[in-house]
Amino acid sequence: MLDEPFRVWIFNNGHRFEAAEFAILSEEEQQHSVRLRTEADRTVFVRTRVALRRIIADSIGVSPRDVVFRRNEWGKLVLAGATASDIEFSVSHAKGLSVIALAHGRCVGVDIERHRAFPDKLRIAADVFGADVAVPLSAVDDDVQDYLFLQMWTAGEAFVKARGTGFAGMNGKVPVSLSRLRPSQSGELPHVILNDRRPGTIGWTLKHLSLPSGFVGHVVFGELPLTRHQPSRHEMPASVGRALS
Repeated sequence: MLDEPFRVWIFNNGHRFEAAEFAILSEEEQQHSVRLRTEADRTVFVRTRVALRRIIADSIGVSPRDVVFRRNEWGKLVLAGATASDIEFSVSHAKGLSVIALAHGRCVGVDIERHRAFPDKLRIAADVFGADVAVPLSAVDDDVQDYLFLQMWTAGEAFVKARGTGFAGMNGKVPVSLSRLRPSQSGELPHVILNDRRPGTIGWTLKHLSLPSGFVGHVVFGELPLTRHQPSRHEMPASVGRALS
């Protein structure tokens, strides 16, 4: 866990789950896990969702089985029913690793990725962050472009998760960019910047996650809008929607 206005749990998600863990899930979550294509996907989902239920249950003083989830109109998982509270949480996973972030009275988003090659990274960066953001990315050596792209991507994903809308609700480019290096900083890598300048936005803080070798990730947190916990008229089943990672 981190000494911040939020807490983060990082854990291996590759170990097989026990029957007692599976029983913690709701009937809908159990059915969703059965429909997953591979045993590995099933293991990741069950272990991550069970951990999430236990963490939230410990925070609000209920049984993990009694935690109630729903999805808002953008697909974000939120607390509902008798367990609805000012707790905000976010979940991300990659092969071998899961991360859960939790905050009280603040919106929070987290995202991790395993370091890997992205042949189309410059086009994706231009589409998601803007053509001007892709320029400094294209200027760095090829062997670090994938790493920097994933830094930007996880920062952007964490931001839209914290907003509760996902990329679909941005109505524009995600406000993530790379710093421009001065001549005196030759040999250093650019760092990721989050700068949301839209009118009426709240203050956001971007933090780099310290993860095992081979993974990159970020967490974003900010003040919680007063309307955040109003019930949605467009609720979705808690186990469907976009993948957590």
